[in-house]
Amino acid sequence: MDKFMNTIKLLLQLLPAIIAAIKALEEALPMTGKGPEKLVVLREIISGSYENIEGAAVTFTELWPSIERTVKSLVDMLNRTGGWGK
Repeated sequence: MDKFMNTIKLLLQLLPAIIAAIKALEEALPMTGKGPEKLVVLREIISGSYENIEGAAVTFTELWPSIERTVKSLVDMLNRTGGWGK
């Protein structure tokens, strides 16, 4: 249960940064149909930063599946609602 709670806390803390990163990637790389490639870039950005954290309660490998689902949900919502601000 501790790992679950730690994961949720981390996701909620990271959420604003994840949204900002998604929008920054979309602005820098405005290519349609390249979601999987952009997800790889996002993973590298986040993992590179996360590796610098000492004493993290959850490893990046454990956290990534939750981040990935969150990113996919956010991108889907932004696509459906026109939330990209274009």
